[in-house]
Amino acid sequence: AVEDSLKEAGKEFSFSDKYGFIHSCPTNLGTGMRASVHVDLPGWTAEGLPALKERCEKLKLQPRGTRGESGGQTGVTYDISNKHRLGYSEVELVQCMIDGVNALYKEDLELQKKHGI
Repeated sequence: AVEDSLKEAGKEFSFSDKYGFIHSCPTNLGTGMRASVHVDLPGWTAEGLPALKERCEKLKLQPRGTRGESGGQTGVTYDISNKHRLGYSEVELVQCMIDGVNALYKEDLELQKKHGI
């Protein structure tokens, strides 16, 4: 529907055969798809944000606060999303996010025990 409206206005999305859809932010090249979920991670919160960021990096994920990209984190709830957009299909990106969040949650349960939560 959005693309049809653009075409009616004589416009179209910028697209490159090499890079996919072109966006003003280079991190959104490719599909531009960001799949995210809000999840409570009290164990990771106790472990510390640097540890969570390091683990997310290995899982190809990006942790954010629930108030947006620069809004900060509140409590124990995080917005976890796929880190990459370029070079992967939409299915791969969503599956990466699902697998990564499942791993973080499982690890969080162990961290809760470790920290007596």
